Amino acid sequence: MTSRDRGESGRGRVAGAAVAHMTLMPFRACPGGVPVSRREKVPMDLKHTDPAVMTGRYTHPAVRGLAVASVSLGFFSSVVFWWYPFGMMLASVGLTLGLISLAIGNRGGFKGENLARVGTLLCSSALTVILTITRSLRFLMWDH
Repeated sequence: MTSRDRGESGRGRVAGAAVAHMTLMPFRACPGGVPVSRREKVPMDLKHTDPAVMTGRYTHPAVRGLAVASVSLGFFSSVVFWWYPFGMMLASVGLTLGLISLAIGNRGGFKGENLARVGTLLCSSALTVILTITRSLRFLMWDH
């Protein structure tokens, strides 16, 4: 009597003669706890899916930079407000860039932040402070 007649194969034991003709894979544990040899085969679906569609509107980084420049010029002009012609020039350029950005519908942020509006508000407030302080100091020193 050979090992094949007894239900044994070279790789492992087979219990019964009905399954003696099958080749068994070695027993390996898998993460789910089911041995590889007892897993069921799942048919693969070969349909191709459509590529992902972007939900937001793409704006070029240079266009987004208009809003960012407006914010940074507004902040810097409010830091150097006492430097009369330079601070006022920075605030007016930043205000112009912010208004252009708002006119073309550019928000400026990656996640929808409205940097154009923030920059416009910063520049307008810096310009208001600069002009108010300049006019009031000129009035106080009788230099109308």
